[in-house]
Amino acid sequence: MIVNLFRQTQALSILSVFILAIVTCSVFSYQEYSELSHGYSPLYKFIFPQLLANPFLAKLITGAVIFWQAIRVNKLMVGQGIYSTNTFYPALFFVLTIGLARDFSPITVALLFLILSLHKTINCYLVKSAHTLVFESAFLLSIAVLIHPQFLLFAPLIWIGMSIFSLGDRSYWVLSILGLLCPVIIAYSFGVYAEIQNANWRSLFIFLEHEQIPSQFSSFDYLSLLIYGAALIIATIEVVASLRKKKIKARKSFILILWLLVLQLIFLLLDPTPYSSKLQVLALPGSIFLSNYYYYKRTTKWIKTGLYLLVLTALLHLFWV
Repeated sequence: MIVNLFRQTQALSILSVFILAIVTCSVFSYQEYSELSHGYSPLYKFIFPQLLANPFLAKLITGAVIFWQAIRVNKLMVGQGIYSTNTFYPALFFVLTIGLARDFSPITVALLFLILSLHKTINCYLVKSAHTLVFESAFLLSIAVLIHPQFLLFAPLIWIGMSIFSLGDRSYWVLSILGLLCPVIIAYSFGVYAEIQNANWRSLFIFLEHEQIPSQFSSFDYLSLLIYGAALIIATIEVVASLRKKKIKARKSFILILWLLVLQLIFLLLDPTPYSSKLQVLALPGSIFLSNYYYYKRTTKWIKTGLYLLVLTALLHLFWV
């Protein structure tokens, strides 16, 4: 039933993803964000603490952000023609995976801009003049850095994507650097002018000076992570093994996502944020690789059983006390 629902029925798929996003946000934690332990986040600190002070508004914002992210990930895979037919597998697996992290944090918001940046990069495929797309991709990633400075570790993704999609002209490289610098220069120039504490260039790298903040996981949390980790490894191996069989655009796109996964593993090691928050970054490559696995594999009983197990694990993880 789940297999057919998320492969064919668009209206029910969107409704199911929306309901799942609402269920997911209902158990998110909204603790105050501490710049002393995580690094200074200008945009997040300016906008979100006041909004998240209201419990109902906090859940509404979280549900909207997660739902929008899921739809954008789905559009990334289907709208770009990476999947030949319509499916909502990427949206489903995105919501299921992001539910592994229970904290609303700057990472939650910054991840949206990383998705939008990735979308612009993949859009560059076979475009004769991709200057605007390159600038927009770098600009969006720079906004993500302002929201969560540790996303600076994903900056190489811009140039990796340019190399994969054969954008070797020097003008592209200049525009990508300008796109990364513009929001940061504007934000920190305003910070200096308004004498905002910690709004300086050093705050971009302050996370390197902090130690990892420990997270408290229950036994079932570890079991959930083990199940999803095993599923992600199997799905990633399937992607690597099937690269040669994919169309050129799909192959290049999956190579870019593989590089994203590598950078995210580095992010997990260097970001001092608790794992209960930063595991959210795995929702992007995780949803894409898992959806690829279930999309192309035949609907045998054990594959269906595996899908039901992932859904059941996610739901139990959300409500496990």
